[in-house]
Amino acid sequence: MSYTNKRITIKEAAEITGLAESTIRGRKAGTHKLTRIKHGRAVRLIRQEVEALDADRKRIAQREAATLRLPQ
Repeated sequence: MSYTNKRITIKEAAEITGLAESTIRGRKAGTHKLTRIKHGRAVRLIRQEVEALDADRKRIAQREAATLRLPQ
């Protein structure tokens, strides 16, 4: 299995994104787009997708912060 297709736990995804595990499990805050792979009762996510989601969230936050800055 290549690094890009590595499957990770919800806990690992929470650490990468900074979101709560319950947010990811509840498919909130944009996590509904993530592919879920079930192994019995265990749920795994694709690391590449989680990292892309995190990058998108950071990009959006930076854009919003730039628009909120007041001219001095």
